[in-house]
Amino acid sequence: MKILVTGASGFLGLNILRQLSISRPEATIVAADLHAPSAEDLCALGRASRSIIFESLDVRDQGACLRLVAEVGTTHIIHAAAVTFSESAAIADDNTRKANLTGAENILKAATAAKLVQRCLLLSSSGVYSQRGGNVSCDEEDPLQLDNEYASSKRAAELLMNSYETAGGFVIAAARIAPAYGPFERSRATRPHVSLIRRLTDSLLENRPLRIGGTDCERDWTHSGDIAAALDCLLFSPRLSYRVYNVGSGVGVSARKIITLFAEKGLEVCWSDDAPDIVLDPKDGRKPLVIERLQHDTGFTPRFDICTGIADAIATESGRLPVAYGNYGQRKSTR
Repeated sequence: MKILVTGASGFLGLNILRQLSISRPEATIVAADLHAPSAEDLCALGRASRSIIFESLDVRDQGACLRLVAEVGTTHIIHAAAVTFSESAAIADDNTRKANLTGAENILKAATAAKLVQRCLLLSSSGVYSQRGGNVSCDEEDPLQLDNEYASSKRAAELLMNSYETAGGFVIAAARIAPAYGPFERSRATRPHVSLIRRLTDSLLENRPLRIGGTDCERDWTHSGDIAAALDCLLFSPRLSYRVYNVGSGVGVSARKIITLFAEKGLEVCWSDDAPDIVLDPKDGRKPLVIERLQHDTGFTPRFDICTGIADAIATESGRLPVAYGNYGQRKSTR
């Protein structure tokens, strides 16, 4: 078994590597990214990094994708490489489309050509859903809203699945990921903005007071360890009944509640629209995801609620406690 993880030096990529190295000790894990992991990331991975092969890969380069997938003898792929630029400038839009859509197509072409691939997961986003209608939970059939390059490129990548699964003879599924927080999160070139939870964690550990302004918003906050474990389940579940799966906690949590939890842990915070450090915007809200498909097909259940997840994120960032990884749900290898 040889598992290729693209975007492996990114936030979710590193969590995926950690999860797979523990749950799949028999596998060869190949971590591919345009940028090598930092010394800090390797240190955080700990012993897990010893069983991982790191390779340089630009997923926008079709030839490089073809070579790596073939040379590795890849049997399973988690395609996590992506960019999440928030700027609307033409150059940012072009980079987003090339990384998110062209990159996905290059990986699928390489998997088809290699002939050995059994299953491929494409990481998509809950950002493809329309946020109209309040905070009512949404399932995979809910209306989409593709009004920015990030959402439209993720959806376009999903639409590639039908033709490539038919041509390649392997199973392809897309995982629409909820807003994530947890270990390995930091600002990077392809993901410049960190989550509210990471910003609050930094302020707490640095004893730095915060002023919060704006209007409350709700998100389906999901611990990165849970996301990695759900992807592990999808990669090896005996049968996938759908092409698209929501991956999240299934619970909406308001920004105000999160800030209150941090205040209870000692963060000095006040609410003020006068020169705030953090401005909450209702447009940043995301509907909670219905995860019944994921649970039915894999047996996955999140380990972290928002309270235990924040406690873990704080403890992990302060170096007192390693993040919990391991077995979730069904664990049988299959096509």
